[in-house]
Amino acid sequence: MTHDYKRHGTTTLFAALNVLDGSVIGRNMQRGRHQEFIRFLNVIEAQLPKDKAVHVILDNYATHKQPKVRAWLARHPRWTFHFVPTSCSWPNAVEGFFAKLTRQRLKHGGFHSVVDLQAAINRFMTEHNHRPAAIRLESRSREIIAAVKRGHQALDRQICSPHVFATGLLLLMGIRGTGWALRRRLLQLIVGGRESHRDHIPSPCCPAFAPD
Repeated sequence: MTHDYKRHGTTTLFAALNVLDGSVIGRNMQRGRHQEFIRFLNVIEAQLPKDKAVHVILDNYATHKQPKVRAWLARHPRWTFHFVPTSCSWPNAVEGFFAKLTRQRLKHGGFHSVVDLQAAINRFMTEHNHRPAAIRLESRSREIIAAVKRGHQALDRQICSPHVFATGLLLLMGIRGTGWALRRRLLQLIVGGRESHRDHIPSPCCPAFAPD
């Protein structure tokens, strides 16, 4: 706490975004454990048509993979969980809703209690659901995959080019205190992260990296 900031408490928001129509189902809860997550799943289950299959995209939060959650999933065969890769939140459409909520309602807001905070979140979700919009992909999946492949091919063609590595190192050298082992690993990620590239990564004493 500082002279101009006092923390009045926090809330845990569970939210599910329907990509077909853009509507959101959300609940504020005191904690984010598997018990609360199962309660939220039951809320969604009660609101969805019984004859529809449910495919859920989630991140790798431990709560989502807890044994009791898996047991709940086994008891509801129409549900299927799809987990996005680690540190790859962008494929999950609900992250866009969270960003919009933060930017438009929470970032510059002042809330004197958890109740005020939850009320603001609930109002935002109600307003959002008055004018929902379906999630539309600008590109087809095969076009995205093709673009990724072209990117890797371009990197493969330039893999031995000194200026590619020099550019990467100049960026990494800006990280104060970063050891060479970590910079080496990050550089591998820049050029594709493949083990076959290991022998092509120059050492710190390479002339291309010599200080001026």
